[in-house]
Amino acid sequence: MAQFVDSKAPFNTLEGMCQWAADLGYKGIQIPTWESFLIDLDLAADSKDYCDTLKGTINSYGLEITELSTHLQGQLVAVNPAYDSMFDAFAPKALHGNPKARTEWAIETVKKAATASKHLGLNAHATFSGALLWHTMHPWPQRPKGLVEMGFEELAKRNPSAYLLYELSDLKIVTGDNSGAMVTIKEGQAMTKADMKYAFYERQQPYEVALKSAFFHLEALVIYNTDKERIKEAIALIDRALVLSPNFNLASLSKQALESRLVVPEETPKD
Repeated sequence: MAQFVDSKAPFNTLEGMCQWAADLGYKGIQIPTWESFLIDLDLAADSKDYCDTLKGTINSYGLEITELSTHLQGQLVAVNPAYDSMFDAFAPKALHGNPKARTEWAIETVKKAATASKHLGLNAHATFSGALLWHTMHPWPQRPKGLVEMGFEELAKRNPSAYLLYELSDLKIVTGDNSGAMVTIKEGQAMTKADMKYAFYERQQPYEVALKSAFFHLEALVIYNTDKERIKEAIALIDRALVLSPNFNLASLSKQALESRLVVPEETPKD
C-alpha cells in the first residue's frame, strides 16, 4: 500500500485504505511499517492485544494482512558511505548525520517488525537486508536536486574549459536554473576561441558549429525563458549564431519557434 499513501482521503487512514482495497477486490494488504497511521510498530512489538485489534479492524473489511514491510528501514541496516546523506531521509531526523546510530536503529526496527509479525500470526516479512549495492544496479535513492550540476561545477573548478561550461550551462537551462546558466554562459564565452567547434546530433547527420555560436544560442534561450517580452532580443542573438554558423540547424529551429510566438499587430481596418 505504500505507493498509494497520500494526505488525502481515502489514502490517509487505515480504514480508508482498507475500504479502497476491498472495493477493488483485493483480499490482502501489505502494511508499510514506516507509516505510523497504519501501524504503531513499537506497540505492535510489545502488545499482542494491539495486534489482535489491528488484525480485527482489517479483517472487518474482508481483508487479511499478508505481510509487514520494512523496505525503507531495512535498507539502513547497511548503507554505502557514499550515499549516507541521501539515505538519512529514511531515518528519524535525530539520527541524521550519525550512520552508526542509524544502523543500530534500523536493526532494532527490523527486529521489532519480526516480533510484531509473530503477534499477528504472520510467517512472511518484506524487507531489504541493507543497501550496499543499490548503486550497481539502480539509481537509488533518488538524487537530491542539484547533485548533477554540482558534479559539473566541481569539474569546471578543477579543469576549467569552455566546453565543460557549455555543458553545464545547457544542464542548468534544462533544470530551470536560468540565472545560473547565464553566469556560466558568460564564463564560457570569455574562454571561447575562434577555432573552437561544437558538435550537434539532433539530425541524422551530425554537424559542427562554432562554439561561440552554440553559446549565443544558449544565451538566447535564457533571455527568452527569463523574460518573454525580450523575444526579439533572443531572436537577434540566434541571428548572430547563424551568421557565424549558417549550418546551425538547432538554432534555426529555435528561431522558427520564437518567431511563431511573436505577436503581430492587427491591421487597422480601412474606412
